[in-house]
Amino acid sequence: MVEFYSSHCPKCIVLENLMKQKGIEYKYIDNSNIYMPIAEENNIMSMPFAKVDGKILNTKELQNYIMEV
Repeated sequence: MVEFYSSHCPKCIVLENLMKQKGIEYKYIDNSNIYMPIAEENNIMSMPFAKVDGKILNTKELQNYIMEV
C-alpha cells in the first residue's frame, strides 16, 4: 500500500486521481505534523510525495511509479 502525503495542492489532486484510476490502494496523509518531518529527513521540497515499499518517492518518482502500474 502507498502512503500518500498530500497538502491538497493541484499536483496532489492530479496524482491522487491517477492512483484512483489505476486502482492503487493508498493511505491518504494530510497532517503536516506527520509529513513535514518525513519530508525534511528525506530532502523532499515539493508535494505530494509517498512511501512505497519502504522507500520515499518524490513527486516525479511517484508519478513514474503510478504510470508504470
